Amino acid sequence: MHRLSDVAGATSPPAQSSHLTPLFGLALLLAAQWLGEMAQKMLGAPVPGQVMGIGIVMLFMAVPILRPSIRQVARPLLSALPLLLLPIAASLIDQAALIRTDMLAIGITVIVTTVLTMLVTHYVFATTLRLTESGDRA
Repeated sequence: MHRLSDVAGATSPPAQSSHLTPLFGLALLLAAQWLGEMAQKMLGAPVPGQVMGIGIVMLFMAVPILRPSIRQVARPLLSALPLLLLPIAASLIDQAALIRTDMLAIGITVIVTTVLTMLVTHYVFATTLRLTESGDRA
């Protein structure tokens, strides 16, 4: 079977400039962090600006045309993830008084959500295992 590009005289679409993709992805990540910081300052939310920026990156990832640029820049950055989390940890230190006053509620929430996550994970795993085993027997 012949592809359209194999036909004589067919032209391929212009190639995307590969050297601009990482630069565009980096600009998107920096813009998301800046927007997160500005949103945190304007709203006065107890959520660190970096966390809001991560939410904005997730919104950017919902746009299919932006995904390749962000992925190309994000992969190398993920190898240094522990260093990238330091600003978030520092922002949490700024909120230490708030965390201290709500420590019981935070502790209960962490315990309950951990147990719920483990139960749901078990249920999904057991169901998947049961369905795949019954499919193997058929």
